[in-house]
Amino acid sequence: MKNKGFTLFEIIISLTLLLIVSGFFVYGNVFIKSQQEQQLHKLVSDIRYIKQLSLQKGNSSNKIFIQINKEDNSYTINVDKDKKTVKFSDKIKIETFPTNEGKIIFEGAESDKGITIDLSSSTNTGKKYYKLTVAAISGRVKLTEENK
Repeated sequence: MKNKGFTLFEIIISLTLLLIVSGFFVYGNVFIKSQQEQQLHKLVSDIRYIKQLSLQKGNSSNKIFIQINKEDNSYTINVDKDKKTVKFSDKIKIETFPTNEGKIIFEGAESDKGITIDLSSSTNTGKKYYKLTVAAISGRVKLTEENK
């Protein structure tokens, strides 16, 4: 009589290989998503840093600001004469920015106008949209995920 079924050993090996391959796929998606969220939270952190620095030093001459570059998909932190440019990955895109200058400036204790920046990130599972809001008077920085 010929045995036409699989042995327990063959089934265990097959399932193990399947789990390993699927683990790489899931890990890759989670890792990419995590990197994108870290970049967005870094932008929020940098805006808060500029706000604090403006409060400490006084920013009457507007030498402390963040310059958003939509075409280059990056932003530059300007503190007096020091500049640091941070470029987003290809998966993150700055959708809209309200001013032509592309600057976020905190003048002393309060900012005269609120700013909203629309951002998007692409993953294998689809596109996510985010709204970064800097409140008018308090300067509160908030990043929220939107459904579109």
